[in-house]
Amino acid sequence: TYREFTERWKNVLNDVTVLFGVEGDILNEDGDVCIEIQGIEGDFLVLSAHDKVYNGDPQRITDAYVRAMQRHHKKIDVIGHPCHSMFAGKVDMDTIIEVANRYEIPLEINAGQMLNKKTDFDNLRILVREAEKVYINSDAHTLYELQEAREISKPFLRKMGVNI
Repeated sequence: TYREFTERWKNVLNDVTVLFGVEGDILNEDGDVCIEIQGIEGDFLVLSAHDKVYNGDPQRITDAYVRAMQRHHKKIDVIGHPCHSMFAGKVDMDTIIEVANRYEIPLEINAGQMLNKKTDFDNLRILVREAEKVYINSDAHTLYELQEAREISKPFLRKMGVNI
């Protein structure tokens, strides 16, 4: 259950609160989103698109993002990895940013994808220039990635004018 999960990960060392987050996958062009894990919604929702989960036409991924934000904007805390290279050339970043800005949803700059060479830098430049709210995330799955992703992203982002 949710209570058992959060108790297991309870922070006993300091006053940091541990949240149960869900990376909600966009499922199709209608903006349907999987926003729960085993029937439990998280305290924090990252809206993301993954090519192995998205069932729609890849050419309509922008429509899927827009409809998902229109339908679920009150629950979405951040748009995850919109600059991932898996949808490069298919995503209209200007439109996604315009809608995210309208609903005051931050967009993620994913440093882990920079480290692993999975970033569409043209879209990243647009995001840095146009997004009103941005999260910089390591997307680390290991301690090594946590350190390396941060180090690789800082110079690039500073050169783009991001104050970090």
